[in-house]
Amino acid sequence: MKFISKVIALVLALSCALLMCACGKTEIANKFDYSRISASGNPSNDYIDTRMTFLSDGLCVTDADDIDVEGINPVYIEAAGVFNLSTKEVMYAHNIFEKNYPASTTKIMTAYLAIKYGNLDDYVTVSERACRLPSGASEAGLRAGDIISVRDLLYGLILVSGNDSAICLAEYISGSVEAFAELTNNELKKIYATDTNFVNPNGIHDDDHYTSCYDLYLIFNEALKNPTFLDLINTVSYEASVTHKNGETGVLKYKTTNKFLSGEVSFPDSYSIIGGKTGTTFDAGKCLVLLTINGKGEQVVFITLGADSKERLYGFMAEMMRGVESK
Repeated sequence: MKFISKVIALVLALSCALLMCACGKTEIANKFDYSRISASGNPSNDYIDTRMTFLSDGLCVTDADDIDVEGINPVYIEAAGVFNLSTKEVMYAHNIFEKNYPASTTKIMTAYLAIKYGNLDDYVTVSERACRLPSGASEAGLRAGDIISVRDLLYGLILVSGNDSAICLAEYISGSVEAFAELTNNELKKIYATDTNFVNPNGIHDDDHYTSCYDLYLIFNEALKNPTFLDLINTVSYEASVTHKNGETGVLKYKTTNKFLSGEVSFPDSYSIIGGKTGTTFDAGKCLVLLTINGKGEQVVFITLGADSKERLYGFMAEMMRGVESK
């Protein structure tokens, strides 16, 4: 495991330098394609205005759905992208604007909103609804009536991908899952993630719950501006305190599902792993959004959606790291 205190400090410094989103332009299409060129053969004013808005916001911009890099072969995945936050370059792309299911990478947005609108030191009582999860869904070990802090809910959300934590946070912020979904979609427009529609806070499959690789980059990029979020994704293990309905106290032990961060899977020596978010459902496949620092000291985000196995997911992520090293 290659993260150390000076690396974390570097990330915090770099993240503070990312430009904040401009106000006023909330309905902007992400893809800069040739359909937006005027009849004269020149870029339309709308096209130029949109591209300049993205560039002025410090965002990575590309006209292409696919950018090939030698040595990267997306055989067993649906979509992938490499985004250099330091140079503002899309270094690699495969179907980055195509519709895909995000699975638990949805929880990046949930964490972002909980941090933005919540208080980490508030306490939440776990509802019955939060504990009614589909069979096999990942959970943070919560029980109806438990009392737990927002801070500890966030660790359960990110480290072990607790679907129960996600519902608790949604109900805490908005009063209900449905109201939180409305808030989420309004916030997505503010960060230009207009190819995304979320109907729940956890990514449990719904045909109307979708995103794109590029939109996930936009969401992750926005969340990275907050030091609390950086701390969450950089944490390998955590012990959460909970008070049960009967008054007894307990400890919930969490360990990250990110095998790069935990050191269970190898990656190129030139990179340091800061952290990210995994996601898995039958329809979405295996997914991972990952923040790294490369050998040049640049922040680079790697995203993979729809891998057909964990082995191929992590193998492909490492393949992307090696492939863009020379760029």
